[in-house]
Amino acid sequence: MKIALRPVANFAKSSQFREKFPSDVPENCFFGGWKSTTRFVRIVSQHIARSFDSPQMRDKSVEYLESCYAPIIKARGEDVGWELHIEDTPRETWRTNGIVPPWSGTEAEKEWARLNRPAVKA
Repeated sequence: MKIALRPVANFAKSSQFREKFPSDVPENCFFGGWKSTTRFVRIVSQHIARSFDSPQMRDKSVEYLESCYAPIIKARGEDVGWELHIEDTPRETWRTNGIVPPWSGTEAEKEWARLNRPAVKA
């Protein structure tokens, strides 16, 4: 599956992985189907720097993430449940180091990418 993406400066990309093993999760701490469970994976992707251009792009993005994660999760056993969602954050609520980021494709955005950090206009 191929998705056309608009590039984002490297500093604006981040990943955080947290893994809890059954021994790390206290009993009755996580529930699925109203039952306590330690065999569940929840994946959250926060889509901040860009917005989906169309419902089709959104659907393809979800399908792509599912295709990446499904084999890894399924390898943990048939009894592992999982859930995935993408948070599509409104651009109006996004700030980087207190600065309103430049619009996609602008010279200011290219400067941020070149510097690999947010920059206040001179």
